[in-house]
Amino acid sequence: MRSGKKMAKCIVFAANRGYAIASSRTILVKRFLDAGWRVILVTSDDKHTRKLIALGAELEPVNFKRGGFDLFADWNAYKELRAIFRKHMPEAVHFFHAKPIILGSRAAKKELGDDIKVFATITGLGQAFTNGSIAKHL
Repeated sequence: MRSGKKMAKCIVFAANRGYAIASSRTILVKRFLDAGWRVILVTSDDKHTRKLIALGAELEPVNFKRGGFDLFADWNAYKELRAIFRKHMPEAVHFFHAKPIILGSRAAKKELGDDIKVFATITGLGQAFTNGSIAKHL
């Protein structure tokens, strides 16, 4: 719960890798920062994420295990997302990639309620197509 002190609005961007946010959403991140929002990046700690941190974004590292379902890893990522949402209480969340969308949308609704603004962007074809498992059968 927020204290009586006025806090900056907060938005979370979550993606498998920092590259997905930095490569095409740097301007968006910068606009939120310039407007006085806190920007929380939920992704890997990589060189692309570091460029966004240098602009003023904050990092909550989460490892979204790519390339399939892994009960243990996915459950841990889900629990980490819930803790991050409780900690930062964002007004909006924007997910990129299938795993953050699936896990994050549910975690956001569970922790933040039905009024949370959730945005989901599917980028690229996904691992199922790029590693040849589905594509070779088409």
